[in-house]
Amino acid sequence: MQPSSSHENSIANLLQQNLEHLKPVPQEIPQKKVYRYPYIDKESIRDTIQNGKKAARDYNKRQQEKSKGINKINLELRRALKQDKHTTQQKALWIDFKQKHKLASKEPMAYNQKVLEFNRANGTHFLLRTYHQLKNEMLVTLPVLICFYAAQVKAMNAKKLNAGVTTMGTLPRLLTNSENIKRYKVEGVQQINFQNDAILAHVHNLVEAGILINYKSHGRNMGFSVDFNPEILAIKDHNPSKTQNPEKQPFIKFKTGKPTYSDDTTGSYKDKNENKGDAHGSPGERNDSQKGESTAATGTHRVTKSEEKPGGIASAESEKRGLSKISEKEILCAEKQDQDRVASSAGLCPPNPPRPEQNKPGGRGSTGSPQAPKNCSTEPVEVHPSKNLENRIQDTWELCLELEANKHVHHIPPMKELEHESGNGILSQPVFAELLYQEFMKVISRLKKKNQSAAGAFYRGFEELEDQKLKNFTGRYYTKTEMYREFKKWMWMINCAERWAKKRKWQFLYINDYLDTQRRDAKEVGFWYLEKAWKKNEQDKAKRKERRAEKRAAHTSRKAGIKTDRVEKYGYKSIKPGTNSRSLSDYEKVRAKVRKYLSGEIDFQELERYCSHNLNQTIVEGLGNLIDAERANLNRFKA
Repeated sequence: MQPSSSHENSIANLLQQNLEHLKPVPQEIPQKKVYRYPYIDKESIRDTIQNGKKAARDYNKRQQEKSKGINKINLELRRALKQDKHTTQQKALWIDFKQKHKLASKEPMAYNQKVLEFNRANGTHFLLRTYHQLKNEMLVTLPVLICFYAAQVKAMNAKKLNAGVTTMGTLPRLLTNSENIKRYKVEGVQQINFQNDAILAHVHNLVEAGILINYKSHGRNMGFSVDFNPEILAIKDHNPSKTQNPEKQPFIKFKTGKPTYSDDTTGSYKDKNENKGDAHGSPGERNDSQKGESTAATGTHRVTKSEEKPGGIASAESEKRGLSKISEKEILCAEKQDQDRVASSAGLCPPNPPRPEQNKPGGRGSTGSPQAPKNCSTEPVEVHPSKNLENRIQDTWELCLELEANKHVHHIPPMKELEHESGNGILSQPVFAELLYQEFMKVISRLKKKNQSAAGAFYRGFEELEDQKLKNFTGRYYTKTEMYREFKKWMWMINCAERWAKKRKWQFLYINDYLDTQRRDAKEVGFWYLEKAWKKNEQDKAKRKERRAEKRAAHTSRKAGIKTDRVEKYGYKSIKPGTNSRSLSDYEKVRAKVRKYLSGEIDFQELERYCSHNLNQTIVEGLGNLIDAERANLNRFKA
């Protein structure tokens, strides 16, 4: 059936009016700005999201304005469809037409032209496509992209500082792929639950809206790169020249390079003199070839190599100037004098007070005991529990050597002390995090007690923990309560891994590869894949708790039903408080007492007193008849 001419004219007029609103508007691409030290904090992320939402509202208004004429055309098509329904043959032709011309990926303008051609040729009334408006892109995808980009900018700055390169320049492009965006987790931001194709569609919609610009695809397996619109991106700039004072400038830990791995390679280094998957040598030996000023691990912080040994060889600059070398003994003596002077000025005891010389036997003062120094108390000083935990922190490299020698394979962490510290302690967050790192490495060392990794591999494991765990993407540490909760999860994961390995007689990877945060698939057999098992266990625990609650509710309801049924049959007094058992009636109670009276256990006065004080008055009045009836029953049974 062909559509009427008036209907075609109305649709044509509406389409002509709509084409006037669809003229492309040229957009100016803003130029990139040069920054000294760009960084994105939480405030910048919040401002960027707000700017993006504002731009999305403007974009949605423009899309709604462009779709206004299309909505009118669709209204006319719906009215015509009510009068003339599509046949099965027309629907089949429409499906073939869409597949032939690949209309699913067409833009609204090209799609609508094809639909109008098909409607005219076949007398159908299929609807036109309106212009897309941003919704899920702003609620879910954009915040994740911004947080991912903030972490990328932070990593870029750290890499430049470690390499000694200036941080001045333009902003980098966001380089990622849909799989990384889907798996990205950050505190305070909802994780994406869409499929990879939907995530890419969201990115393309954001590019079309002008929130993202300069999109470039690098292939199906290489991801894409894109820029944020500078008008939307709220980024802060920092002048590094203000912090060039070496006494105040913080030192940044050097991250050793970690090359990619293949399916048949389990290690981070491969050398003819090394075991596969292991790392040998001290951190200084491995880092000297990559960086002039290496770092060395200490108990709670990391210092430069020049500060590691105060009594060592002077720097190269000092040698060029002709300065004399200072012996280690002189430096130690000077430090000892400084410590004693500071302690005496504060009114405290020196660490090791010298004992007075005792005279020869028989001389004066030979029997006298040495006097304690003034202002020093002989009573033991109580040590704070937090101080005891802080004393457990060791030098990182020395601990790695102990772990290599299997000295902590039977270690049990002090869970009660750590729990108390997480809620009421005085340790700072970085110190508490360092303590948890070391306790975790001591416990996990038992997984490879038969074939232990080298100390360098343990050191690489420490670096991976300090870079990726117990802190968010901006580098801020979690609260101590969250840290302790995460530590308990790690302990469960270690026990799970140990049970799994014993059951299958499995030999774990070297510790630096096993703790690699990139190994999150089952086939890679990494430690952090067990987080999925932990989540499943938590879900199972919640389900078991719900089932127990349902069973308790059903049991309570069943007991209430039984009680209600018995109350209806026997009355309220027939139910004992707190039970479901039926209590004896007054008649049954008096019969029991009468039988005791007839057997001689009680006299009549006690029987009468019991009935008058505890039973109904009608039973007391008919007590004589009850005695006669019970006596007759006894005589009848005896006969």
